[in-house]
Amino acid sequence: MKERMVAFFFAFLMLAGFLCGCAAPAAEEAKPAELEVEASAPEAVEEAKPSEADGAGAKVADAADMAAPVELDLEGLEAVTADALNDGVYAVEVDCSSSMFRITACELTVADGAMSAVLTMSGTGYLYVYPGTGEEAAAADEAGYIPFVENEDGAHTFAVPVPALDAAVDLAAFSRNKEMWYDRTLVFRADSLPPEAFREARFATVESLALADGEYTVAVSLEGGTGKASVTSPAALTVSQGEFLAILGRNGSG
Repeated sequence: MKERMVAFFFAFLMLAGFLCGCAAPAAEEAKPAELEVEASAPEAVEEAKPSEADGAGAKVADAADMAAPVELDLEGLEAVTADALNDGVYAVEVDCSSSMFRITACELTVADGAMSAVLTMSGTGYLYVYPGTGEEAAAADEAGYIPFVENEDGAHTFAVPVPALDAAVDLAAFSRNKEMWYDRTLVFRADSLPPEAFREARFATVESLALADGEYTVAVSLEGGTGKASVTSPAALTVSQGEFLAILGRNGSG
């Protein structure tokens, strides 16, 4: 009888040890899942921050928040719309009212009576742009924001509508670091497009003037620059084999 009790006792101890051994791995396996939930929680909170998700209701930068504006010269320019251009893709120069919004390249697309452009930026400081003012951007729905797209060189690009060339175009930009909207004004320069981009010639040609080969004089004026340079007018103009050759006398520098 005593031997049976001893055997039963040892059997009980072995069973208890086996059960404890099975339970321990189960508890250890539960720990990684718990840690994964804790690790993902801060990311979820960060993604929910309005400043990172969108600029709705964000502050709009005022003059004190911005660098001194660059003056854009629109004098004498007439707006050029898509109906004046041939469909195609062209490199175009862009003037901007801010030195902090530096565009290194711009590609203009003309198609189906509309224009759009892809701006390539010098840096990565802006998350979104909006076709309008900063106030309009802050009040707009997130769906209207234009996010950056990274090109093959790692640069940030923005695809924006272009209502007209040689005209002031409002574009608000949302700063990643400042978390506010900045007002920018762009001017897409029609004079930077090649002649074949235009449906009608914008400048007089030998053919349009019906000039025969020979020597002529022509009035000349100088625009832009520093204002220190001048040009002698009239200037000598030679027409030879359907081409112009002008000889300009210039004073000063700049």
